[in-house]
Amino acid sequence: RVAREEAMTHLQQVRRFARQVLFDYDPLFRDLPGALPMRERLLKDASAYLDGLRPTERWPAEWRLEVAQAHANLGEILGQSQHYRELGRPEDAARHLQEAERWAKPLCLTETPTPGACAVLFDAGLRQAQSDFSQGRTAEGEARMAALRQHLAQHGGQAKADTLMQLSELQFSSASQKP
Repeated sequence: RVAREEAMTHLQQVRRFARQVLFDYDPLFRDLPGALPMRERLLKDASAYLDGLRPTERWPAEWRLEVAQAHANLGEILGQSQHYRELGRPEDAARHLQEAERWAKPLCLTETPTPGACAVLFDAGLRQAQSDFSQGRTAEGEARMAALRQHLAQHGGQAKADTLMQLSELQFSSASQKP
């Protein structure tokens, strides 16, 4: 029992540190002159940490959601946002957004979704659709938007307002580009 409590305390400490690295540090370094090599190393290490995690059903939903959020955040940082273009890693960004979806989907698409899981799922899917369209992969972008619409039909109340607005803008933009 004591060993289990110590292990849980240690795990909580590791999770807290990982959350700080993945969510708090990069924005602090973003505007520092000469910080790009440090940011790249930090993101490489964060990526390796996330890639090493293997979820099980025994993990609390809160932990799995944290991992989904971390993957989504890393996906944004690695190339899906105007604020981070200098890192220019669209393939790594796409991989982390796919992982965010993989972790968030079972938490969202249930009868009782985990709070926040659908927002992560919708946001990651939207970012991937935007990337698909911007890179000329129209068919993939359309398929991703269709999947998003299907998920929204079931759990639209779980989506953030800005995600819904961005999805509407993307739908309008893609429709207006069709001959």
